[in-house]
Amino acid sequence: MDLGADLSHVQDFSMASADDAAIWELAKRENWTIVTKDKDFRARVAVYGAPPRVILLQIGNCPLEAVEGCIRRAWPFVLKLHEKQSATLLLATQDAAFLLHERLA
Repeated sequence: MDLGADLSHVQDFSMASADDAAIWELAKRENWTIVTKDKDFRARVAVYGAPPRVILLQIGNCPLEAVEGCIRRAWPFVLKLHEKQSATLLLATQDAAFLLHERLA
């Protein structure tokens, strides 16, 4: 993507079958943001806070182009997610994005 961010997939780290905890720890250690459709990460960020931050795509099964379009539409909110110290979670749908600033728990 040409949005000025480096993107990697868990497969790039031989972690395609890794559990959520292992992915979380890698992202935390590297200060990365997790982009996922897995709702379990919403619960994890509610309990542990950031880092890492989480972008939860609520778009169901769809082609990669739809995922990219969702991220592009949410990009201004992605930038805000990283500007605000207390921001931990971004929910993104096909039509909207919602930035949650505080821990949920």
